[in-house]
Amino acid sequence: MDFCGTHYMTMEDIILFIMFFCVAAIFFISVVGINIRKKKQKKIFPFVISASISAAVIVLPIAVMVVDLVVPPQLPPDITAMVDLKGYDYNDCRDIYAEYFDLTIESEEYSSEYPKGTIIRHSPGEGMPIEIGNSEVRCVVSKGVETAE
Repeated sequence: MDFCGTHYMTMEDIILFIMFFCVAAIFFISVVGINIRKKKQKKIFPFVISASISAAVIVLPIAVMVVDLVVPPQLPPDITAMVDLKGYDYNDCRDIYAEYFDLTIESEEYSSEYPKGTIIRHSPGEGMPIEIGNSEVRCVVSKGVETAE
């Protein structure tokens, strides 16, 4: 139990809650049935059936309300496939995709194929799953053509 913040019931708590009410309902039915037998009434069976149905009608809506109101919805995180950033300008990609992932420079390399400031490769690669807003994409950025000094 959490006294400082919100405490949500687990499925085990809910199952115990439902079991408690079922046991209480059975106990109630048993006690009433014993009292009816002591009074020598012959119509015990219909009463037990109606009491069981009444208990179920009371317990099930309470259980549904507990599940709906106490347990937070478990929504899957937003997952999408990683786009291909190769050949695009690092600064442009960082700004455009800022709300989708954090784009960081892992290293820089000379390249005759990619102009200076463009992305040579990245990880995770194209098509790999990423969690929107909670992923880091590391990239290698081109330094341009290596010049002889």
